[in-house]
Amino acid sequence: MPAAPAVATTIWIALILYVAGEYGRTRRVAAAWARPVWLLGAFVYLLHVAAAFDIHHGWSHAAAYDYTAARTDALLGLAWGGGLWVNYAFTVIWVAEGAWWRFLPAYHAGRAPAWTTAIRCVFLFMIANGAVIFASSPRRYLGIGILVALAWIWRTGAPVRGRPAP
Repeated sequence: MPAAPAVATTIWIALILYVAGEYGRTRRVAAAWARPVWLLGAFVYLLHVAAAFDIHHGWSHAAAYDYTAARTDALLGLAWGGGLWVNYAFTVIWVAEGAWWRFLPAYHAGRAPAWTTAIRCVFLFMIANGAVIFASSPRRYLGIGILVALAWIWRTGAPVRGRPAP
């Protein structure tokens, strides 16, 4: 099933906002605009999830599970819909990370560097799967560009280090 424009557009906007927010927040001095842009990306991602569930799955978890299983089977030869649960977990992680950063910024800044690394790995995994592996060309090239941009941002940005929370 081809992606409806609302579904496709919202995910790409969300990812671009995420990348922009990551750029701003990883500078030696984090940009003031980074958090609102990053959080807007999370909000647009939630719009993407809602659009996908409404347009493609009729708000049915079973339909979404079957669709995920069919896509996984077509690509990997394994009719497994468990990737849907991975998407649910990713949604929780994106929202929780945004809430942590927004409502407890001092604790977010002081967290162990392993948290930042783990969350970045989750985002890389999900973007690689959703925007590259399971995407069709030419969208796949945009996904690769997003991954390259994130690698550059994280490589050239401020080092990940925790600070003591108040």
